[in-house]
Amino acid sequence: FTGCVNEAITCEDNIACTVDTCDPVTGVCSHIPDNSKCPSGKVCDETTGCTEIATIGWRTTTTIINTPAIANMYNAATTGVCLDFLEVSPECDSFEKPATGGTNPAACYSTSHHPTCNPGFSTVSLNGDTQTAQFQGLVAGSSANCVTANSCVGAYLETTYFSLQAGDTVSFQFKADCDPTSTGCPSGTTDWFESAIVLYEGLVSQLPSPNANLIRESFVYRGDKLNSFDTYSFTVSDPGFYYLGFFAASYDRTGGQVVGSTIEVKNFQISAP
Repeated sequence: FTGCVNEAITCEDNIACTVDTCDPVTGVCSHIPDNSKCPSGKVCDETTGCTEIATIGWRTTTTIINTPAIANMYNAATTGVCLDFLEVSPECDSFEKPATGGTNPAACYSTSHHPTCNPGFSTVSLNGDTQTAQFQGLVAGSSANCVTANSCVGAYLETTYFSLQAGDTVSFQFKADCDPTSTGCPSGTTDWFESAIVLYEGLVSQLPSPNANLIRESFVYRGDKLNSFDTYSFTVSDPGFYYLGFFAASYDRTGGQVVGSTIEVKNFQISAP
């Protein structure tokens, strides 16, 4: 009889790109993917090893409107984020910082989804690689102003997840327009677009639940229309799995309660530093 013998636990999973550890208390093994162990253009899968990065696509292809979940997501993404005005006319310059084209060095106004928002119709369409969302609806009347008018979120689009290394940049082309029933977005007679573009970070297993994931950065824009596609981008400081969310919203700048907008997104690219 030799007494009790402690057997060694081996946590090696034979996947070269995972970091294998053992909890000394529970004896439970963990296998954490480490993308830095993979060559450029590949990510670490904890079961198969280094695999090719998938093309960024769209996970949400139907419009999601007027739900508490989407309203909460929008408010989380816009709270404390300074509005950036992209209008053709300069009427909102006094409400914006010079760094983003305005004249007020102390300006920082944020927005949120108003609970009276009631989108009347909304559509989402995919034409080639361009995803389009548009809506029109109603919101309670408020002061007709660049920054105090009530806002309404009418549609939400979300990409599939993608992997980024520290210093990587994901870019895309974005275009927005005012109320889709108007022509030319005439000043003073129609309501303009509002849009939040958000970079989320989350584990693959969390992706169906965006509210569980982290907002890494967000932009919030207001304006009459963008006449052509402009390129926007996010650069990350930490490796991880990410995805993008695009909110189509509008604000009641005329005080007439009718709101609406159109957004278009295309041409995703990932580039290393």
